[in-house]
Amino acid sequence: MKRREFILFIIVLLGTGLCLLYLPWWWTIVVSFVAVLCLQNNQKYSAFLLCGLAGALAWFGLSAWADFQNNFLLSSKMAELFHLPSSKLLWLIEAVLGFVSAGLGGWTAKCIKFTFRQEKKPIIQ
Repeated sequence: MKRREFILFIIVLLGTGLCLLYLPWWWTIVVSFVAVLCLQNNQKYSAFLLCGLAGALAWFGLSAWADFQNNFLLSSKMAELFHLPSSKLLWLIEAVLGFVSAGLGGWTAKCIKFTFRQEKKPIIQ
């Protein structure tokens, strides 16, 4: 992983983690969108994958942390409601939601940057 990709991963991970503590879930999309828009990244799929992995890790960590704080009470009730075999499976489902939301936010920013970039014209025609 290159340095710029690592910085993008850390920014999305920390930004998503902080925003999920105080703001609604869709701020994950905003954080990854702004991070990819501000950082120059030339890799084709890294915007989706790096933002998605950072978002999934943030969502998984925060859901596990919140679950430990209330002694697995809420997740066990939710697992019972959705007929899941284990309450830990809910953490993985939330990680998938975090991956998709953050990945799509980063991918959208990458597509916008690609759409509005200036094409380099050759000097000699």
